Amino acid sequence: QLLLRQPLEERCPSERLGLLALGEPAHGASLQRHKSAPAKLAAVQGETRYATSGDLNIAYQVLGDGPIDLVFTPGYMSHLEQNQWWPPYRSFLERAASFSRFIVFDRRGTGLSDRILTLGSFEEMMDDIRAVMDAVGSERAALLGGAEGGPIGALFAASEWALLLSRFA
Repeated sequence: QLLLRQPLEERCPSERLGLLALGEPAHGASLQRHKSAPAKLAAVQGETRYATSGDLNIAYQVLGDGPIDLVFTPGYMSHLEQNQWWPPYRSFLERAASFSRFIVFDRRGTGLSDRILTLGSFEEMMDDIRAVMDAVGSERAALLGGAEGGPIGALFAASEWALLLSRFA
């Protein structure tokens, strides 16, 4: 778990991120830069922090400093530091951070958040949203849900409507 909390650059050098292809040298395969990969990809900078939700640590980042808080509830697959290297997702992060204080987190059991043995209930996942909002000092926010994050966001909006400016799924 300590390894997972090291900065991405220490765990996986930037040369191994982005578009990669497997080379086939005589003594086994090795990672090589794909010819179309840029020499160095720019990351969307955000410090990974942790909010406590029950007994779990939920990894989150705050990007941008716009006038409204926008909380993104991700689908099942997320990793704060690795997803940003995928160009379409990086564009999404940059655009959202351009007009808001964009709050992103890894759902329980995924990415940099603590591992769990079960999927967790919707109520526990709503607790995670609330814990992240509390950790960043967000009193009211718009909510954006992606994939499975949409239904969780809808349930959160129905039960915690006073905390929300609006909801998008």
